[in-house]
Amino acid sequence: MKHRSKAAPGILLAALLALFLGSACVRLNEPSTYRCDSDADCDSDEHCATFGQCQSDSNCEFDDDCKGGRICNAGSCVAPQCTQASGQCGLFACSLGRCMTSCSGNSSCRPGATCVGFTCFDPGSIANEQTCTADTVCQSQHCCVTNSGSRVCRASCAKSVGETCALGVECATSFCCPTRGQMPLTCAAVPCSQVPECDFDLDCNGGKCTAGKCVAVPPQANGASCSSSVQCLSTFCQGSTCRAATGEACTLDDDCQVSHRCCLGQTGTTGLCSGEDGKCRARLGARCTKDEDCISGTCNEDAWCTQNCATNAECGVSPWGDANACETNALGQKICFPGCSYDSQCQNNLGTRYYCDPAFDSAAKICAYN
Repeated sequence: MKHRSKAAPGILLAALLALFLGSACVRLNEPSTYRCDSDADCDSDEHCATFGQCQSDSNCEFDDDCKGGRICNAGSCVAPQCTQASGQCGLFACSLGRCMTSCSGNSSCRPGATCVGFTCFDPGSIANEQTCTADTVCQSQHCCVTNSGSRVCRASCAKSVGETCALGVECATSFCCPTRGQMPLTCAAVPCSQVPECDFDLDCNGGKCTAGKCVAVPPQANGASCSSSVQCLSTFCQGSTCRAATGEACTLDDDCQVSHRCCLGQTGTTGLCSGEDGKCRARLGARCTKDEDCISGTCNEDAWCTQNCATNAECGVSPWGDANACETNALGQKICFPGCSYDSQCQNNLGTRYYCDPAFDSAAKICAYN
């Protein structure tokens, strides 16, 4: 493509056109840019720009619009800010003729410098308690992880008193101890044996606070004083007292959990605590008409509460005081039968069709019907 001539014929052409077009408007000034394929198509003070137009060497949109190694800055071709990887941009790197002014990684910094928080630092230049990424950038050569998980330069990474720890070697004092019986462990100023672990029993997660130390105590029987449910065999501490669980022995309602009842035996023997609904359920061998009547959840022949068993010991004692027996029923199953000594015990508690007969599988006597 050949460049245009900038001589006077352009004006002459415009005058001739005016003669033909009368009062029509015409452009007398020729356009400032023309299509080009190479710099040879443009004037000596121009170059063929990115989009194939002749453009002044002083104007640009991209670095490629500039010649002689210059870069495009604010629409003008200028000399590059830097030409070397280091030494010309301070702690930052030189990229495409420009000095970097922030960093997202070490590659944005001059060789040897480290990027920390969008700023480049020389090795060993960051003061204590300032953010760091590696030991080498700290004056102390110790980049330490804090309790919050951040990293800062410190004189030593050994943790100070009060900071969380897992082992004594993490602490400046070498003492990693429980405090007030709680977790996690923290670095202490004195040996662990001298650190108060508790002020109150509640600090000890079920133990007792004795002379500032948590002492484990064995689970207590129902009726014993308590401050935590783990102190009770029943696992229920209510009103500072260990209380019986559902199905456990009781003599009064207060022996059971709040809202539960003490369901007394049929002959005045020790009762059992009801369920949460307060409804009394019968023990093994006691009278029932449906499964829901029984603590075991099984009512046999709509007559007595039972359960599957393997030995007599699993069947307990009947409400009237005789040992129940594990016997084979008509279906070949081993279940608990109510124990007895007299026919009247069976008839008064289970019905007139029941009699006290010798068991089949043991020397016991059980209630059965003929």
